This record gives sequence, structure tokens and C-alpha cells, in this order.
Amino acid sequence: MHEARGKIEDSVVRLHYDCTEEQARAINPTQVARELYNCGAYYVSEVKASIKRPARSRLKEAGMDLEPLKALRLWFEAARVPGEDHGELAARAGELLQEVGMPCSL
Repeated sequence: MHEARGKIEDSVVRLHYDCTEEQARAINPTQVARELYNCGAYYVSEVKASIKRPARSRLKEAGMDLEPLKALRLWFEAARVPGEDHGELAARAGELLQEVGMPCSL
């Protein structure tokens, strides 16, 4: 922050920055504000992260009317759930759907 010293001296500072969720967890806003004061800021009004999340992929079939278990099977593929887990997970999902009165077929 040493190169910022002359630019923020006696200034009111509001800092907004873009980062990933992982970076946001590593950054301590209180420490950043403290460093801004050490660089001569008159007042630090805000230190705020704008977390950038990667775009979620959408399934082509997502716009269609899908049966819940069909949607689950598509999600298995998209999330790369190991094939050996599909049957057990789908069976449990079917049981849960029946518990709430939603008809389903495996």
C-alpha cells in the first residue's frame, strides 16, 4: 500500500473490490481499513467485497417440464456424481417424494 500513500492522504476512502469467495474469506476488511489509515486516509467509510461467482451451467432440458427423478438424473450427470451412487440416491429421492405425496417412478 505504500504507493497509495500520496494518493489517499487526507482523503475519505470508500473501497469496493471484486474477488472470489475464497479471496473474500482471506481478506480482513478491518485490516485493510487499518492499512488505509496507516497510508494517511482521513476517514475510511467502507471496505466492501463484491463476490464474483462463476456462471452456473444450465441444462438444455432445464426449460422443459421434467419429472423430479429425471431432473435428478440429469443433475447426477452435470455434477459428475459417481454412477454407482445413482441408484441408491434416486431410490431415496423417490421415497422422499412419496412421503410428501408426489407420485414418481424409478
